[in-house]
Amino acid sequence: MSNNWVKGCVAALALLVVGPAANAAEVGRCDLNMVPDKAIPGCSASIKTVRDPVDLAFAYYHRGVAYWRKDELDRAIEDLSTAIRLQPTLISALTVRGLVQEERGDQERARADFNAALARPANTRNYAPDQWAHQTARERLAKLPPPPRTAAPSPAATGTVGSA
Repeated sequence: MSNNWVKGCVAALALLVVGPAANAAEVGRCDLNMVPDKAIPGCSASIKTVRDPVDLAFAYYHRGVAYWRKDELDRAIEDLSTAIRLQPTLISALTVRGLVQEERGDQERARADFNAALARPANTRNYAPDQWAHQTARERLAKLPPPPRTAAPSPAATGTVGSA
């Protein structure tokens, strides 16, 4: 599965992710098109005007996805992290941040985000995005190499050599 295909699926999924209290006009300016060069200014405008924390989280999430699609990975992580801080139950933001971390080569942070996404229950009112996030997190975790094992400290390092 190509990374561009995954980014396209996330962009399509982003159209489904609308908070229950979302202001339709603001969210529409932010994500209807999802062409990154148009979504980013729309989301930035929403971020400046939206006051509801849930709507603000979705604006950061959508802009983060747009930055990711433009391969601006640091900006994507920054916005996705803000979305997660504002709305910790936004499972898709955790999964997408894990995908971005994986793309950056940071498997440990990717693994942590995927595990965090799986630890959160799916929202029954907005189930499709959460179902996608859980499924994607499981798939990506299965493909990541196992975490490095930490070796037990040597007797010399613990000062137990020759002590009786």
